[in-house]
Amino acid sequence: MNATDPLIVSRYDVAMEPAPEDEPNLIIGAVADDGQPVALFLDPEARAKVAGWLAPSLSEEVERLRTRLAELEPYAPTGHDPVEDIEYQVAGDWGVDGADTAEQAIAFVRKALQAYPHCGAHAQQRITRRWDDDSEWYGPWTDLPIPPQRQQEDPHDGPLASRYAECRDLPTTYTAGSTL
Repeated sequence: MNATDPLIVSRYDVAMEPAPEDEPNLIIGAVADDGQPVALFLDPEARAKVAGWLAPSLSEEVERLRTRLAELEPYAPTGHDPVEDIEYQVAGDWGVDGADTAEQAIAFVRKALQAYPHCGAHAQQRITRRWDDDSEWYGPWTDLPIPPQRQQEDPHDGPLASRYAECRDLPTTYTAGSTL
């Protein structure tokens, strides 16, 4: 290799930042095509120059993003308020079923868990938004809380107990013309 041949680096292994008390030179460890180790010393001015080659300046990046946003503008929502809706579903070991209301989803979960306690049934909801131009947004599914089910009153207890006792002793079969 003579002095006029360029040194071609094929692999970069390490970049070493200087210690705070040292000169602010970045050292890049590399390997040339012929296997010779190479150290690149970059002072702050050279680092800025290389950084400009590798990454666009902030103003260039802002301009690029503005251009891209202008290209997307026709696809953006029209600015009118979206129609917001809530979707419901019931999921479990069997898969997913839709529901029209939260109450319907909760009832489905209760019924499924009563019949199959280990089926993993749970109700979910998510918000959806639709704009005039048919663009849509779907929020994440969130679990619906299943409130505890009210216990049905036992007719043997409470204020109806005496009425139940009266009715319990009545004959269960009637013949035509008989009276109670």
